[in-house]
Amino acid sequence: MLAHIQNLCVKASEEGNSNKHQRIRVTHWVRKLRSQPTSNPTWLKNVLEYANVLLQMILEGVIEEPFTKMPPQGPLAALPRHQVARLQAKTAKQIVRTQSAQHSSLETPPAKQQPPNNNSDENAGAVAAVDKQIQTQEQDDQWEWQRVWKGAFDKMHQQLQLKTEETEALGSENKEMRALVVGCKKALEEAERNQRDIEAKHLAEIENLRAVHALELSDLQDRHRQKLKEVTLLNDEKLLSRRRESNCIRPALSSNTMPRDDRADANADFLHYIDTFYSDTLNLMAQNKN
Repeated sequence: MLAHIQNLCVKASEEGNSNKHQRIRVTHWVRKLRSQPTSNPTWLKNVLEYANVLLQMILEGVIEEPFTKMPPQGPLAALPRHQVARLQAKTAKQIVRTQSAQHSSLETPPAKQQPPNNNSDENAGAVAAVDKQIQTQEQDDQWEWQRVWKGAFDKMHQQLQLKTEETEALGSENKEMRALVVGCKKALEEAERNQRDIEAKHLAEIENLRAVHALELSDLQDRHRQKLKEVTLLNDEKLLSRRRESNCIRPALSSNTMPRDDRADANADFLHYIDTFYSDTLNLMAQNKN
């Protein structure tokens, strides 16, 4: 049928009833129909419907959708129902006409039998050879289609296996990373806990040192006060003893000594006492600092 379609298209092109582009599109459609799988009854029915519709359009000389464009890539979709219904109606009319012609031929007297023609035998042999070639080509196309699909399925299966292995590897790596993250988190928590303990101990030591320093400072201040008191008492004793000595020395002085000199001596003694007291105080403070 497909070879007949192609022959009709070539004949129409030679007669000028079809343009070059339409003939190219029909040729591509014939190749597309030959390359379609027919092992499934549904696929075979779809291919036959396309071929019958295309043949009917070529016979009528009116090419309609979808044959006005190049065939699509991939498997062919089912024809629209209105085209299939129209094809069935035309087929039914042709069957009725054929039956009517056969009935009328039965009623008419038989004509004289023509002697067998060698040309008709040769045509029949050529048609049989063409049909056999078409059938062989269809089988080869079917096997080629199955091989292509099998290769595509094998490639998809290999890709799926690779993706599965990659997914498993990523899953195991993810588990290891999760375990590592958990370990790092525990170590971080332990380090933070140790840091808090060290800070608490450090603060406690600082408080203890402050308390000890306060006690030592208080003790030093007490000893300093005590030494100041001792020095003050010692200076007071020295001052009293000097006053006694001065009181004892005064009666022994001559009567002609002027009171002004007495006052000068008393002032000198007092200044000497102040200088000594100030010097002793500075020495004591220096000793306490050391």
